[in-house]
Amino acid sequence: MKVVFTGHFLKRLSERNLNKLQVREVILNPDKIVKEKPNRFRAMKFISNNNKPFLFIVIYDKINNKKVEVVTAFLTSKIKRYID
Repeated sequence: MKVVFTGHFLKRLSERNLNKLQVREVILNPDKIVKEKPNRFRAMKFISNNNKPFLFIVIYDKINNKKVEVVTAFLTSKIKRYID
C-alpha cells in the first residue's frame, strides 16, 4: 500500500519526534482501527516508552485500496480517551 504524507503531517513529524517508518507500521499493523468519516480512519497501536504505556495514533484518509494519505500522527498516554 502506498502511504503519502500531507504538509501538516510533515510539519508535525519532527516536532513530535516521530518518523515515517513508525507511521507506516501503525497503518499496516494496527491494534485497532476506527472509522471517523466515510474515508477517514484512526489507526492505533499500543506501545511502551520507558516502561510506560502509550497509544500511537495515525489519522489517515483512504484514497483507494492501494493508497492512503496521512493527515496527522501522535503519541498519547490518555489511552482510555481513545479506546472504548
